Amino acid sequence: MIRTFSLALATLTLCSTISLADELKIEDVKSSPEGIAAPILEKLSDTCTRVTGENGIICEIWFAREVAVKADFKATLSVKYPFTSGQLIGAIRLPTEGAATDFKGQELPTGTFTLRYGQQPQDGNHLGTSDVSDFLLACVAEEDKTPDVIPNKKDLFKLSATAADTNHPAIFLLVPPQDKPAEKNA
Repeated sequence: MIRTFSLALATLTLCSTISLADELKIEDVKSSPEGIAAPILEKLSDTCTRVTGENGIICEIWFAREVAVKADFKATLSVKYPFTSGQLIGAIRLPTEGAATDFKGQELPTGTFTLRYGQQPQDGNHLGTSDVSDFLLACVAEEDKTPDVIPNKKDLFKLSATAADTNHPAIFLLVPPQDKPAEKNA
């Protein structure tokens, strides 16, 4: 599941930042992210998923060693993942200035960010922006100090908004998992 989730995350991270014509290389690399608070670093894998394009590294993603899921979770039309809002999912490093934009089109600076699960608010401001409510929120690593769930959504959204230096959280859409793997053309 982690591998599938890892590839899904890499795909969603890149979907708004690279041309489909770019050749991508995805590999697992033994590495630790820099700038992460020690309590969070302890929770992350010592291996990252590195995504490289024709101009170099696009991003590196570290997942939490363990990710708790809701025991009685049942997916709905809009919520596909069994996580808790504010839960630490991993970290991402963006090494190239201007290489990444979030789902909203906000440019993210170079640096390392924690990734926390969140759901799009169900209010009039977000009507029709996405059929899926599942997102990962990027938070500036230096400002995110604990691996604990951030239970207050306003605090979570405010923490994430600093990543894009705006008043809106920096968000990556979590693509729903496929029921079965896509078949490759022979």
